Amino acid sequence: MFAKSPHVPSNAQDILHRCRQLNAKPGPPKDFNLRTASDRYEPGTSSVLFKNATIWTGRDSGKEVIHGDVLLDKGIIKAVGDIVLKDYCGCEALEVIDLHGAWVTPG
Repeated sequence: MFAKSPHVPSNAQDILHRCRQLNAKPGPPKDFNLRTASDRYEPGTSSVLFKNATIWTGRDSGKEVIHGDVLLDKGIIKAVGDIVLKDYCGCEALEVIDLHGAWVTPG
């Protein structure tokens, strides 16, 4: 029979929490799609509309490629494809960049 140790580390709860995280499934938090701004967004940064892009979406086992536009607002992709700005953006400042067919990829 083992004797109980009278000493409990002061950070025992942190240690137990970290142990539970070892079994956590990878991926974004459950409220990820509810964000209104990226955690890396710098306030004051303009929204950006990339026009005329060749977009590798990563879908269809990495084989899907579309041609169109990408709208970023507060660091979040708001729309991809043929974008009508009034449907997506109440942007204060918008920078438009024509990519002339250059590639845009995830990440």
